[in-house]
Amino acid sequence: GALVVGLAFLAFFFATLIKYLLTTQPVLTWSFFFGLIVSSAALLINKNRSVNMVNWLTLVFGVFLGYILSTQSMAILPAGSLGVFIAGMIAISAMILPGISGSLILILLGMYQYILAAVENRDWMVLMIFASGCLIGLMVFSRLLKWLLARFYQATIYALAGLMLGTLFKVWPWKDNSHNLMPFEHPEPHIFWALGLMALATILVMVLFKMDKES
Repeated sequence: GALVVGLAFLAFFFATLIKYLLTTQPVLTWSFFFGLIVSSAALLINKNRSVNMVNWLTLVFGVFLGYILSTQSMAILPAGSLGVFIAGMIAISAMILPGISGSLILILLGMYQYILAAVENRDWMVLMIFASGCLIGLMVFSRLLKWLLARFYQATIYALAGLMLGTLFKVWPWKDNSHNLMPFEHPEPHIFWALGLMALATILVMVLFKMDKES
C-alpha cells in the first residue's frame, strides 16, 4: 500500500513539474529530451554494431518512417479515447525494449503532454483508458516485439533506433509555434544551457546502459 501511494505521489509530482517546465522553459526541457533520444539511439546502434547491409537498410527505413510520422499533425493517433488507448498499448512496449523509455515513446507519439495533463488534473477516465491500453499492449504487442527481437534482433534494434532519430523533428527544442527554427533564430535560444542539458541527458543514458550491461 505504501509503495502504491509513493508511486502515485511521484507520478503526480513529476507530471506537474514537467508540465511546468514545458510551459516556462520549453527550449531547455526539450533540449534534455532531445539529448535523451539521440544518445539512446546512438548507444543502441553502438551496442549492436553490424556490417550487415540489411540492418542499415532497416535503420534508414526507421528514419524515414519516423520523419513521416513526426511531420504529421496530432493525427498520428486517432483522436479521443481510442488514441489514448493505442498510446498506452505502444508505450508499454518500452518495458521490453533496451534503452527506450515509455516517456520517449509518448513524446514521439505526440501524447506526452496530454497524458501529463491527465495525471495533473486527476482525469481518471483518461488514465483508466491509458492503463487499459497498457495492459492490452503488454499482453499482445509485447509478444510481437519479443518475437521480432528473438528472430531479427539487430534488424529490429536498428529499425527502432532509426525511428527515434527520424522523429527528432518533433522534439527539436527551438520552435516558433510548430515551426522549427535554427537556434540563433529563436528569441531565447539558451545555447549554452541547451547543449549542457543535452550532454547531461547523454551522461544519464550512458549510466543507465552501463547499469543494464552489468546487471
